[in-house]
Formats: sequence, structure tokens, C-alpha cells
Amino acid sequence: MRFYLQQVDRAWSVPDPGLLRPYVLNTCKSCANQIAAAQELKARGESYRGRASQLGDSVVLPESNATKAIIRVNYIQLPQEIVDGTGNVVERVKRDTALLEVRTAWTSPGRWQIMTIKVVRL
Repeated sequence: MRFYLQQVDRAWSVPDPGLLRPYVLNTCKSCANQIAAAQELKARGESYRGRASQLGDSVVLPESNATKAIIRVNYIQLPQEIVDGTGNVVERVKRDTALLEVRTAWTSPGRWQIMTIKVVRL
């Protein structure tokens, strides 16, 4: 889960939507939106100037088991600039915080994949 959310930063900074696809299931609408954002950035020749987020503390909930994990993580959207290919600022993203609940599943060929990401609390 933490790796995936860090990959979102990379996918938006490079930009490269392919960095996210191996880690998500088609049930994850938030993941689809993150992938679409990376695709749009790439198509427009834009990227995040730096990291989009910072992760705080996380906890695996007791309902988790060997095949499914539910993790809550404090998520901070960092203030950041989106720039075009020449470095001109095209958009500014404001700082925001949320408590996310990420549900993962152990899938074949033996890896964790994101099932859903939802905001539990802003």
C-alpha cells in the first residue's frame, strides 16, 4: 500500500501510468483515476515538479487476514506545481489531508494488489 502510493508520486512526476497498473485490481476506482491522471499528464506533456504526497502513520486493521488486508493511512497532499515541458507552471495543487482506507488482496502470481482506496475522513 505504501509502495503503491509512492508510485503514484512517481507516475505523476515522470509521468508514466504504467508504473501503477501492475499493482491494482479493476475494482479500484481511485486507482483508475490516478492512472488516468498520469495518462493525461503524459498526453499534455506536463508533470508534477516534485512529490505529490507524504504518507503519515498507517495501521493494519484487525479484520485483515492472509488473503486480504485493510490498512488506514494518514495521507497528506503536498502543495505542488504542475509544469509543462518547458518548466512553466500550469497549475498549483493545494495542501490537503485525509485518512485513507486501502483494501488489498493477495492475488496470483503471489502479490498484493489494491482493491479499493477510499477517504474515511478529511
